[in-house]
Amino acid sequence: MKKILLFSLMLLLAYSFTTVEPKVSIFIAGDSTAQSYKEEKDGLIKGWGQMLGKFLTDDVKVVNHAMGGRSTKTFISEGRWDKLLSEVSPGDYVFIQFGHNDASTRPERHASYGDYRKNLVKFIEDVRAKKANPVLLTSVVMRTFDKNGNLVDDRLKGYPVITRQVAKEYNVPMIDVNLKTRDFITMLGDSASIPYYRWVDPGVDHAKPEGLKDDTHMMEKGATQVAGFVAEGIKDLDLKGLSEYVKLDAAKKSENDVYLFSYFKGNGDGLHLAYSLDGLKWESLNNDSVYLKPVLGKDKLMRDPSIVQDNNGVFHMVWTTGWWDQGVGYASSLDLINWSEQKNIPVMEAFEGTRNSWAPELFYDKKDKTFYIFWASTVPGAFPELPTSESEKGLNHRQYYVTTKDFNTFSETKLFFEPGFSVIDGAILEKEGSYYLFVKNENSSPAEKNIRVTVNAKAFDFPTTVSAPITGDYWAEGPAPLQIGDYVYVYFDKYTEHKYGAVRSKDMIQWEDISEQVSFPEGLRHGTAFTVDEAVLNKLLGN
Repeated sequence: MKKILLFSLMLLLAYSFTTVEPKVSIFIAGDSTAQSYKEEKDGLIKGWGQMLGKFLTDDVKVVNHAMGGRSTKTFISEGRWDKLLSEVSPGDYVFIQFGHNDASTRPERHASYGDYRKNLVKFIEDVRAKKANPVLLTSVVMRTFDKNGNLVDDRLKGYPVITRQVAKEYNVPMIDVNLKTRDFITMLGDSASIPYYRWVDPGVDHAKPEGLKDDTHMMEKGATQVAGFVAEGIKDLDLKGLSEYVKLDAAKKSENDVYLFSYFKGNGDGLHLAYSLDGLKWESLNNDSVYLKPVLGKDKLMRDPSIVQDNNGVFHMVWTTGWWDQGVGYASSLDLINWSEQKNIPVMEAFEGTRNSWAPELFYDKKDKTFYIFWASTVPGAFPELPTSESEKGLNHRQYYVTTKDFNTFSETKLFFEPGFSVIDGAILEKEGSYYLFVKNENSSPAEKNIRVTVNAKAFDFPTTVSAPITGDYWAEGPAPLQIGDYVYVYFDKYTEHKYGAVRSKDMIQWEDISEQVSFPEGLRHGTAFTVDEAVLNKLLGN
């Protein structure tokens, strides 16, 4: 008996040391798009509220009071708000998302714009009276496309607008889920967005045996995506006592990731794209046709296209516009098919006599939502001259950079990397909290022409001491790093051999040449490799 009691005590002690006691709670007041569902009863439908925990540590408890069919009006009249409020403690957060049912024509649900506003204000004041923290959220967008393929959301009308107004007026943090989901679904388009919503064939969902085409509610994939947007919103707002418990990278799926490669052909004909499912075999998209033709610069070229995707799903691209320009090109896109107006960024205009601005690269720091644009320029007399070949016309490159958050305002152009040799083709990869900068040594005499790497704890001020060449006994340029599983792949142009190669490493020290294992579209030239959701690829493929 004593042994049993002792064993039980040990189990109890072990449990007490392994269980994390939540430090804060998130209470959710909302409708069916946020509700928690039970599959055995409700089928395959999911709400973002029940998926939010995937993006949070055990320090946070999610208490989901959201219920289908409720508006701000009925959430109050049915006593649901009072019930939620009774459970809230000082320091907790209350996430409030309504609008779908407030806009309903059913009189028992409908709340006029005026009543909707009053109810939101009541929620805010009640939560603050509990010394807790209200957070307003706009409604998830409905997947409704018109005959021209444009996303419309007529049902929600002005309710998201009122939410934004109240948030501003009462100084309440707000996560604009409506805008985030609108941009995301617009990016995917009509067909590619279907898997995120509750579209089920007959016989698939026991709760809807006859099948269903529901453009309001979501499947697990869609609900997880929205929950991710909410988690990103928490981080962006830097909510005290909560944002530190968000784990975006850990929660985001990897099973649906695919890989894209941006490149040009010839002298710089425009943007081409290739895709891969394994990082080894790359196939061209759109029959290797151009997705965006260049219109900027003296030479109207589009060389070295570098693409990154921001936290909101928007793709941003910079490129070399010409041989002797002092600026670089920029455009953005939601789907890599339809692009914004092309814009010149005059990055070197303050440096008199600058001869060129080549191979611009984009790096996006997701934590502080900052874009780094860095490129190679020759500023005559700025650095000790190096022997160059006749074909290189005395170019002596160093890397420069600017930062921006919106591509409208930019920091002052500064020197980015000066390793004591002519350097070009920089590319940054973040891995486990360290930043790796891959560069090409461009020295001509003696000819080196290889890829090297240096590492730092931040995305600038890199040590100028670089590694030995990580590429083989051949000339290489245009490093394009990509994380795939445990490996970091670095693709590069074997430009004297007119083909592409690759190396890979798990520890960033020992590099394995896998050039014979990779295949690329014929004629592919310098670009970037990046990861996207399979839905992006499906739209590019026309699926």
